[in-house]
Amino acid sequence: MFDASQYFSRVDRVLATAAHLIQAPDRFNHPKILTNGGVAVWREKITFTTGHRLEVMDCYSRLQRGMETRNFKYQFMDSDAGLLFRFDTHGKSLPLCEPCHLHVAAGQIFEGDPRLGQLSLVAMDFLRAFHLAHTYLDGGSFPWE
Repeated sequence: MFDASQYFSRVDRVLATAAHLIQAPDRFNHPKILTNGGVAVWREKITFTTGHRLEVMDCYSRLQRGMETRNFKYQFMDSDAGLLFRFDTHGKSLPLCEPCHLHVAAGQIFEGDPRLGQLSLVAMDFLRAFHLAHTYLDGGSFPWE
Protein backbone atom coordinates (compact mmCIF):
# COMPACT_ATOMS: atom_id res chain seq x y z
CA MET A 1 0.00 0.00 0.00
CA PHE A 2 1.28 3.48 -0.89
CA ASP A 3 2.19 5.60 2.14
CA ALA A 4 2.00 9.27 1.11
CA SER A 5 3.53 10.57 4.33
CA GLN A 6 6.54 8.28 4.00
CA TYR A 7 6.98 9.07 0.29
CA PHE A 8 6.84 12.84 0.77
CA SER A 9 9.20 12.63 3.77
CA ARG A 10 11.71 10.98 1.42
CA VAL A 11 11.07 13.75 -1.13
CA ASP A 12 11.81 16.39 1.54
CA ARG A 13 15.06 14.64 2.51
CA VAL A 14 16.22 14.40 -1.12
CA LEU A 15 15.48 18.07 -1.75
CA ALA A 16 17.26 19.10 1.46
CA THR A 17 20.32 17.06 0.46
CA ALA A 18 20.38 18.73 -2.97
CA ALA A 19 19.68 22.27 -1.70
CA HIS A 20 23.06 23.50 -2.99
CA LEU A 21 21.89 22.71 -6.56
CA ILE A 22 18.54 24.48 -6.30
CA GLN A 23 17.62 28.16 -6.47
CA ALA A 24 15.53 29.22 -3.43
CA PRO A 25 15.42 25.73 -1.86
CA ASP A 26 13.50 27.03 1.15
CA ARG A 27 10.44 28.03 -0.90
CA PHE A 28 9.01 24.64 -1.78
CA ASN A 29 5.31 23.94 -1.70
CA HIS A 30 4.53 21.20 0.74
CA PRO A 31 2.37 18.32 -0.47
CA LYS A 32 -1.27 18.37 0.52
CA ILE A 33 -2.26 15.03 2.01
CA LEU A 34 -5.99 14.64 2.51
CA THR A 35 -6.32 11.54 4.63
CA ASN A 36 -10.10 11.46 4.67
CA GLY A 37 -10.23 11.18 0.88
CA GLY A 38 -7.03 9.20 0.51
CA VAL A 39 -5.50 11.85 -1.76
CA ALA A 40 -2.00 13.35 -1.84
CA VAL A 41 -1.21 16.21 -4.22
CA TRP A 42 2.04 18.09 -4.84
CA ARG A 43 2.84 20.68 -7.49
CA GLU A 44 6.27 22.25 -7.71
CA LYS A 45 8.64 24.06 -10.05
CA ILE A 46 12.24 23.41 -9.11
CA THR A 47 14.82 25.68 -10.70
CA PHE A 48 18.41 24.54 -10.49
CA THR A 49 21.36 26.92 -10.21
CA THR A 50 22.16 26.06 -13.85
CA GLY A 51 18.78 27.41 -14.97
CA HIS A 52 17.40 23.93 -15.72
CA ARG A 53 13.88 23.32 -14.39
CA LEU A 54 12.00 20.30 -13.12
CA GLU A 55 8.24 20.79 -13.07
CA VAL A 56 6.36 18.39 -10.83
CA MET A 57 2.73 17.38 -10.54
CA ASP A 58 2.23 14.39 -8.28
CA CYS A 59 -1.20 13.04 -7.31
CA TYR A 60 -1.84 9.76 -5.53
CA SER A 61 -5.30 8.61 -4.52
CA ARG A 62 -6.95 5.65 -2.88
CA LEU A 63 -10.38 4.89 -4.27
CA GLN A 64 -13.24 3.53 -2.19
CA ARG A 65 -12.65 0.05 -3.56
CA GLY A 66 -9.12 0.24 -2.13
CA MET A 67 -7.45 0.63 -5.52
CA GLU A 68 -4.54 3.07 -5.50
CA THR A 69 -3.90 5.30 -8.49
CA ARG A 70 -1.41 7.95 -9.54
CA ASN A 71 -1.47 10.83 -11.95
CA PHE A 72 1.81 12.66 -12.47
CA LYS A 73 4.11 14.70 -14.66
CA TYR A 74 7.84 15.22 -14.14
CA GLN A 75 9.14 17.53 -16.85
CA PHE A 76 12.84 18.41 -16.99
CA MET A 77 13.90 21.29 -19.24
CA ASP A 78 17.14 23.04 -20.05
CA SER A 79 17.74 26.71 -19.27
CA ASP A 80 16.11 27.70 -22.58
CA ALA A 81 12.95 25.66 -21.75
CA GLY A 82 13.93 22.91 -24.20
CA LEU A 83 12.49 19.52 -23.24
CA LEU A 84 15.02 17.03 -21.89
CA PHE A 85 12.41 14.56 -20.59
CA ARG A 86 8.83 14.33 -19.42
CA PHE A 87 7.44 11.30 -17.63
CA ASP A 88 3.68 11.47 -17.45
CA THR A 89 0.35 9.68 -17.42
CA HIS A 90 -1.29 12.19 -19.82
CA GLY A 91 -3.53 13.43 -17.04
CA LYS A 92 -5.03 10.00 -16.42
CA SER A 93 -5.11 8.28 -13.06
CA LEU A 94 -3.43 4.91 -13.49
CA PRO A 95 -3.12 1.99 -11.08
CA LEU A 96 0.30 1.99 -9.38
CA CYS A 97 1.27 -1.16 -11.29
CA GLU A 98 0.81 0.43 -14.76
CA PRO A 99 3.57 2.25 -16.63
CA CYS A 100 3.66 5.90 -17.55
CA HIS A 101 5.43 6.92 -20.72
CA LEU A 102 8.39 9.10 -21.52
CA HIS A 103 8.58 12.10 -23.84
CA VAL A 104 11.97 13.15 -25.22
CA ALA A 105 12.85 15.55 -28.02
CA ALA A 106 12.72 12.68 -30.55
CA GLY A 107 9.25 11.45 -29.50
CA GLN A 108 7.72 9.06 -26.99
CA ILE A 109 9.24 5.99 -25.37
CA PHE A 110 7.12 3.26 -23.79
CA GLU A 111 7.77 0.54 -21.21
CA GLY A 112 9.83 -2.28 -22.70
CA ASP A 113 11.70 -0.10 -25.21
CA PRO A 114 15.31 -1.36 -25.26
CA ARG A 115 16.59 2.24 -25.06
CA LEU A 116 15.38 2.36 -21.45
CA GLY A 117 17.85 -0.29 -20.34
CA GLN A 118 17.02 -1.11 -16.71
CA LEU A 119 14.78 1.95 -16.24
CA SER A 120 11.19 0.96 -15.45
CA LEU A 121 8.31 3.24 -16.37
CA VAL A 122 6.13 1.31 -13.93
CA ALA A 123 8.30 2.35 -10.99
CA MET A 124 8.72 6.00 -12.05
CA ASP A 125 8.18 8.59 -9.34
CA PHE A 126 9.60 11.97 -8.39
CA LEU A 127 12.60 10.43 -6.61
CA ARG A 128 13.68 8.59 -9.77
CA ALA A 129 13.00 11.59 -12.02
CA PHE A 130 15.00 13.85 -9.70
CA HIS A 131 17.86 11.34 -9.68
CA LEU A 132 17.92 11.34 -13.50
CA ALA A 133 17.95 15.16 -13.57
CA HIS A 134 20.67 15.32 -10.91
CA THR A 135 22.83 12.77 -12.76
CA TYR A 136 22.45 14.78 -15.97
CA LEU A 137 23.41 18.03 -14.24
CA ASP A 138 26.43 16.24 -12.80
CA GLY A 139 27.66 15.43 -16.33
CA GLY A 140 25.96 12.09 -16.81
CA SER A 141 23.60 10.97 -19.54
CA PHE A 142 20.09 9.54 -19.65
CA PRO A 143 19.61 5.79 -20.04
CA TRP A 144 17.81 6.30 -23.40
CA GLU A 145 20.70 8.26 -24.95
